[in-house]
Amino acid sequence: MLDRNTIPKFYPPEYKSFTPPVNSQLNNGIQVSSFNSGDQEVFKIELIFPVDNKPDLNPAIPSLCLDMLREGSKMKTAKEINNTLDYYGAFLNFHAGIDAIIITLFGRTVFIKYLIPLLAEILSEPVFDEKAIDKHKLRTAQKLLINEEKTSYWAPRLLRKSIFGRTHAYSQFLSSAGINGITRAELIEYHQKSLAPRLHNIIVAGSYDDNKFTRLLQDSFKNFRPDHKVNEQTNPNSSSSITETKKLGRPSRATEKTPRSAHAFASRVR
Repeated sequence: MLDRNTIPKFYPPEYKSFTPPVNSQLNNGIQVSSFNSGDQEVFKIELIFPVDNKPDLNPAIPSLCLDMLREGSKMKTAKEINNTLDYYGAFLNFHAGIDAIIITLFGRTVFIKYLIPLLAEILSEPVFDEKAIDKHKLRTAQKLLINEEKTSYWAPRLLRKSIFGRTHAYSQFLSSAGINGITRAELIEYHQKSLAPRLHNIIVAGSYDDNKFTRLLQDSFKNFRPDHKVNEQTNPNSSSSITETKKLGRPSRATEKTPRSAHAFASRVR
C-alpha cells in the first residue's frame, strides 16, 4: 500500500540524447532534414514555408489558399485527390500558423513513390476553382460565426493585440468581411508569390531507403525554385550552407534561464 506520510525519493531528471537529423540539400536549394529510424514501414514528411507577416495582408488568404490545394490540380480533380489518399491510406494536413505554414503528409513507406509526387502536384498545380472557392468562403464564414461566440477563440487574439498593438501582424484576425472579399486572383497571387517560392525546408521521419527517397524528392520537387532572397528577409539568421547537426542533449544553463520572448509566446498562443 502506498504510504502517503513518507516523502517520495527525488531523482534529478535524465536528459537523453536524441538521434540527430541527416541534413542535405536538393539541387534547387531546398534544405532536407531526415530522421530515418524505427522499424515500422511508415513515414511523415513536413513542408515548411516561413510566413512574411504583413499587417496589410488579409489573414483569411493563407488558410483559404491551403484549403484550395485539396480542391483539384491540373491533372486531378478534388475527388481523385481524396480517393488516391484514401486508397493508399495516407493523411494530408494543412496548418496556417502565424510564423509558418506547414503541410504534413503521413503514409506507408511502401506507397511513398505514389504519395510524394502527388504531394508535389497538389502544391504546385492548384486550379483554384471558383465554385470551390465560394464553398470554402461560406464554410469559413459560418465557422467564424460559431467561434466568435467562444471565449477560447477571443482570449489568445485579444492577448496578442494587447501585447503587440493594434497594427502589428500578430494582432490581425479573421472577419466575415475579409473572408467574403477574397477573390480568386488574390489566392493565385498569394500562391505564386508567397507560398510556393517559400518552400525552403523539408523534414522527413520514418523508416525508408535514404537513396531512393532522396531521388524521389529530387524528381518530385525539381521544378520548385525557392526564392532565397525572400527567405533571408524573413529569416535573417538563416544560412544556405549545410552545417553538421549537433547532438541534442542537456540544454545549457544559458538556454535554461533564457525567458521566452513575446514573439515565441504569440506563435504558440492561437
